[in-house]
Amino acid sequence: MSEMDWNRDKPLNGVRGLLATDKPLTKELLITALRSAGAGQIVAGGGPDMLEAIRAFNPDVIFAEFDMTPFDGNAFVHHIRADFKLTTPAILMFHEGDQTKALQGAKQAGLNGALPIPFTRDSVVRMTQKVLRGRG
Repeated sequence: MSEMDWNRDKPLNGVRGLLATDKPLTKELLITALRSAGAGQIVAGGGPDMLEAIRAFNPDVIFAEFDMTPFDGNAFVHHIRADFKLTTPAILMFHEGDQTKALQGAKQAGLNGALPIPFTRDSVVRMTQKVLRGRG
């Protein structure tokens, strides 16, 4: 197996991402992974601020923390899909521990995929590509 050339390999070239998280370290690590994979513009902030930014920014994919304040991932996805009536963008939720049962509500509301923490650049790229392919 050959090593990935991070300077030339840009599998997420130009993808516009919106990141909703309250955790600075998670935000920094995810932005680093996305930029190293060639993602385009990335907007990041807390959940309520990012809900307000979704329509204006028009992201390709939304990365959301499952355990946000003041609402959880289920409510965040519900706001996007039901309240805002947006079938796109793709929504990818990241979570700690086994959240299988908890994520069911988000999946029913329109979640496209889940990414466990800790994550790697490669796992972020693979899951992002998967949810982007699936939304078409």
